[in-house]
Amino acid sequence: MSKELNNENLAQSIKAGLKATTIVSKSANHSRIAEAFKNLNKQEHEQGDK
Repeated sequence: MSKELNNENLAQSIKAGLKATTIVSKSANHSRIAEAFKNLNKQEHEQGDK
């Protein structure tokens, strides 16, 4: 019984950890994407000014 319980707890912990990791990586990706767009817009404006 206790071995099954431990496995269940482990599975829950792993799932929770993966969820947290996914959320962090998603927000990091959003930051990178936003930064890339900013840079892209800046380049377009600089080219338009020439």
